[in-house]
Amino acid sequence: MRKILTAVSILCMILVLASCGSKSETFIDPISAIDAEETYPSIPASLAVTYNSVDEIVSDADIVVKVSVGEQNVELLDGYPQSHTMVEVLKVLKGDVLEGDVLEVVEEGGQDGEVLGGIPQLSDINDYYLMLTEYNEYYYVCGAFQGRFVEREGYVFQQAVKDVKLSSDSYSPITSESFETLITEVVTADELS
Repeated sequence: MRKILTAVSILCMILVLASCGSKSETFIDPISAIDAEETYPSIPASLAVTYNSVDEIVSDADIVVKVSVGEQNVELLDGYPQSHTMVEVLKVLKGDVLEGDVLEVVEEGGQDGEVLGGIPQLSDINDYYLMLTEYNEYYYVCGAFQGRFVEREGYVFQQAVKDVKLSSDSYSPITSESFETLITEVVTADELS
C-alpha cells in the first residue's frame, strides 16, 4: 500500500510540475492582453478613410483631446442609431477647445451598446484620447473609430477592428505620457510645414 501511495504522490508532483511549465510558456504580458481585448473582429464593409499611422490621424483631426465621458444617449437618424456622448475635455493636444469644455461626440450605432465595428460605446470607466473632426457643432471620431484610443493601466490602446488597427510598426501601446509627447510632436511638425 505504501508503494502505491508513493507512486501516486510522485505522479501528482510530476503533473503539477508539468502544468506549471506549460503555464509559463503561454504567459501573455498584461499590456498585450489589453491590446488584444481592444482589437475587434473585422467589419463587412470598408471605411471611407483608412489611416496607416497616428501621425496621419492627428494631421487629419480638427482637435485631439483627452476626455472623460459623461451623459450618453442613442438617437435615430433616418432609422439608424447614433450614439451621442457628452465628454469633458481634460487636456487639449490640438485644436481650439479648452480644458473643461463639454463636447458632443457622435458615433454610428449604439442601440446594442456597441458602435460601428462592434466597439463598445464610450464608457465613464475609462478616459479616452479622441482625434475628432467637427461638423455642425458635433464632433466625429476620425476614421469612424480609428481616432479613438482608450487609456487603461497608464497605457493608451487604439480601439479598432483588426483590419484597420494600426500595425506595431507605426504604433504600439505606449504610456499616456509618451502618447501625449507623440501627439505634440506631430502637431508641432504640422505647424512648421
